[in-house]
Parts: sequence; structure tokens; C-alpha cells
Amino acid sequence: MASIVTDEHPAGRAIMIEGVGAQLRVYCRYGMKAVEEGSAVNSLTWNPTAGDWTMHVPCDADNMAWVKESLSKTSPRIKVFDVAEADRAEEEQQETAAKTGSNVVVDWNFGR
Repeated sequence: MASIVTDEHPAGRAIMIEGVGAQLRVYCRYGMKAVEEGSAVNSLTWNPTAGDWTMHVPCDADNMAWVKESLSKTSPRIKVFDVAEADRAEEEQQETAAKTGSNVVVDWNFGR
């Protein structure tokens, strides 16, 4: 996990925890942005690892093989995805829009 954070992938692609409750997306701040925002962190109102859960972490293609191998030894619940792949939430949103014929698209990342 340290390599994932050090490579700064969570700045643009979230570490996602999916389970019995709402999906938790964790983004990291780096450099001056981290210093400026300091301890401005929202507290959680639920336990994202209660029950059955999976963590999805971003990784670049060059490090994918060894990161998958390393994290699989730590926990079978941690899955690795390529930072170059489309965001799963965006894909699901596009599929839903295509099925329903709706052209409404919500940009949840607006203003980031």
C-alpha cells in the first residue's frame, strides 16, 4: 500500500472500499495542497469494513504484477486496478443511461 500512496495515484483515482454500506472513496492530497488542507478530514458515520467488504486500489501497469502479488498475501479482500482504466462508477453510470435512454450525466468530481 505504501507504494500506491507514494506513487500518488490516489490523488486522481480513489482507493475504494465497497461493502454492506455506502461505497467509501479515499483520495490523497500531496505537496502544498496537503499542507494547506491540513487536518480537514470528514469523519465517517459508518464502518466501511463491517461485514463483507472489498478494497480496490489504483496502480500503474508497470507495477501491477508485483503489487497484486504482494497485496494478495496481505488480504484476499484487496484488489488492484489499472489507473489507466475508466472509472467503474462512470462506466456503470453510462451503462445505466444507455439502458434507460437517459442523457442525464452527473459529474460527481465537479470542482475538484
